[in-house]
Amino acid sequence: MARERTDIDVIAADSLSKQILIGECK
Repeated sequence: MARERTDIDVIAADSLSKQILIGECK
């Protein structure tokens, strides 16, 4: 269960990083 939650956190952090990168590009 902890591993699954970590995966979700990683995915969320990854999408957040992409949004930040896109924002900086604009």
